[in-house]
Amino acid sequence: ESGLAFIPDAATEQGPVGVISQSGTFAEQFLSVRKLRNVTFSKVVSYGNAVDLNCPDFLEYLAHDPETGVIAVYMEGTRNGGRLRQTLAEAARLKPNAFLSTRRSIHRLRLCSTSAGAARGIAERRSSASLRPTCGPC
Repeated sequence: ESGLAFIPDAATEQGPVGVISQSGTFAEQFLSVRKLRNVTFSKVVSYGNAVDLNCPDFLEYLAHDPETGVIAVYMEGTRNGGRLRQTLAEAARLKPNAFLSTRRSIHRLRLCSTSAGAARGIAERRSSASLRPTCGPC
């Protein structure tokens, strides 16, 4: 393993939790929780404005990664809700996952528009409506 990290003093001990985050700040928070909750990670990905790779790409990878036992996702928006639903359903069949997305509100639109423009112009209704059928009571 590379041991590369995007925050100082990141733990090098590997564990079962894979993290996908569209926000660098949320990715850092996941890594900070490690100390408080004794959680170790297989992979932590922060993909920002998703110019070339997006949440479904990383979700598909972690779903088939033998070092990852559970997947945690934080996403602000997507350009392809159908692909996200399909990939999330496939990942859910293989491993437990937790999916956190920003709430439907004006605040969400403001938050997303400040994150490197990743979700700028994406209709607010897409993420929550497209995920209901596959992730149940999340």
